[in-house]
Parts: sequence; C-alpha cells; structure tokens
Amino acid sequence: MALIKCPECGRENVSDSAESCPNCGFGVKAYYKEIEMQKELEKQRIEREIKEKEEQKQQEEKEQAELDTIKMPSKPSIGQILLIFGIIFVPFMLLGLLLPHALGFWFFLIFWFIVAFSTYNDNLKDYEKAQKDFKKYQKDKLSRIKMEKEMTDYKKRTAPKCPMCGSTNIEKISTASRAVSVATVGLASGKIGKQYKCKNCKHMW
Repeated sequence: MALIKCPECGRENVSDSAESCPNCGFGVKAYYKEIEMQKELEKQRIEREIKEKEEQKQQEEKEQAELDTIKMPSKPSIGQILLIFGIIFVPFMLLGLLLPHALGFWFFLIFWFIVAFSTYNDNLKDYEKAQKDFKKYQKDKLSRIKMEKEMTDYKKRTAPKCPMCGSTNIEKISTASRAVSVATVGLASGKIGKQYKCKNCKHMW
C-alpha cells in the first residue's frame, strides 16, 4: 500500500488501495488495478514477441543449415562420359564383332549412350541453374528432396501389411500368376481371390 495523489481531483495522501477517493469518489483501487493489468498485458506481449523472434530465428537457422547441405554442383565433363562410354564400348564392340547376330549388345550400347548423355544434359542444366542463382537452386533442390521424402514416408505409412506377421515385405499377386495357378492346380489353388503374398511368412490374402 502506498499514499498517492488522487488522479482525478489531486488530493494528497490517498491510499492506492482505497476503493474510492474520500474527496471526489474516484475509483482509485480500480484505476491502479487497471494500470497493473495493462502493465502485465504489455509484459506478456513483449515476452511473446521475444519468444516468437527466437523461434523464428531458430527456424531460419534450421532452414539455413538445411540449405548449406546443398553444395554447388561441379560442372559435368563430357570427356568423362565419353571415357566411360569408351571403356564399355570397346569390349562390347569386340563382342559384337565376334557375335554379329547378337543385336542385343548393340541395342544395349545405344541405350546406355542415350541414358549417359541424358544424364549429362540434366547435370549441365543443374550446374547452369546453380551458377545463375545459387540460393534459388538450393531452395528448389531442397524442396524436391523434402517432397521425395514425404512421398516415401507416405508410401511407407499407406503400404499394405501382412495380416499374419505385420510385415510390409509383400508382393502383389498378378492376374497372370493366379491364372497359371488355377490352370495348374484347379480350384484347389490357394491364389483364388487373393491379391497379396507375404514374402516373409508366405501368407496370401
């Protein structure tokens, strides 16, 4: 308790805990209670702002740490692609000459050549994007990584599980497999009406 001047009439030696001023009837206690409440609200607001700023700073630091894991890609070298292709090409070319009718070897070489140069072009585009705007490159790549992780996690969560052992190591029974089983065993086939097979306990459902 303290003696104060009445905020309304200015009378001296009025208790700040008095319900009202004895001179003018002003609600002294309610007045100072309101002031204390406003101070407490202001204190809470400041503390909340400080906490939000700290959380924002931590989030920014976390995001920056994630971005720092994305390094500047090295410029792809077409010479390396050609060297690797040459190492693979020579033995397959000799094998193709020895087995001229083995067209599969030549198709394999052509396919690998297309895949190799497609990969080279993709890496070159990534490199050029990083050179142009590295920050944007980091954010885009990190976003793709997070999206891929979310998709992987979603597939794991929604993957069917074996009702017997709970394993997710299962395979889908194809229509062809069911047809072969029925044709071989007949109505005694265990695959009739079944869609999945557990690779762990061999249960089908």
